[in-house]
Amino acid sequence: SQLINSGSISGVSNDGSLTNLANSGSISNGVDNSGALTSLVNSIGGVISGKFAVYVGGGSIATISNAGSISGNVAGIANLAQTGSIYNSGYISGSAGRGVGNSIGTIGTITNAAGGTITGSASGIGNGGVTGLISLISNSGYIASAKSGVGNSAKIASISNSGTLTGSVSGIGNSGSIGQISNSGLISSAGGAIGNSGTIGSIVNSGTISGAQAITNGSSVALGPISNTGVIIGGISSQF
Repeated sequence: SQLINSGSISGVSNDGSLTNLANSGSISNGVDNSGALTSLVNSIGGVISGKFAVYVGGGSIATISNAGSISGNVAGIANLAQTGSIYNSGYISGSAGRGVGNSIGTIGTITNAAGGTITGSASGIGNGGVTGLISLISNSGYIASAKSGVGNSAKIASISNSGTLTGSVSGIGNSGSIGQISNSGLISSAGGAIGNSGTIGSIVNSGTISGAQAITNGSSVALGPISNTGVIIGGISSQF
């Protein structure tokens, strides 16, 4: 079955099986999924809002595609279960938390395309919980936060940035595990552009990494090789 909305709906809750949810209108009080949803498409002009604009508390959503606005008070998209892919060319925000938040769940890929914006007060994209896993974050647009552009305390396999990734405290703040950070764009912060108190496998930079300290690495933590053909402003501070 499918739901196609170009009008106004006060909340959608799915605990069954839904093939397609397509929105070009307004959904207030968010989309709450604990069942199986194959595709969630929010088109240009579409608005999804609520405490959690999209909440995956159980079950799964195979794909989320946004060209409109997904805006939550706590999180734009909150995943505690399984989300296959998130593609954004519009606007995703969490005014009091995370733009995209993953806690104990699994997200395959998050793609923020050129022209796309993901923002949150705590983090643009946040990953946490003992079993929180994001396979790939690919950014060609703009990811920003008053704290960390990307904040990780669990596991992210790879971050690839060709856009702008910025946060007032850190562009990327890691206390968990990140396999690789590849940057051909801009990673910046008024603090540490990349702050590591966990494990980072490698950093490959052909763009710009800029901060009061560009890369900071705490004591007794693991930071793999750094390969730089770009610009690093603010220096590298590491306590090996």
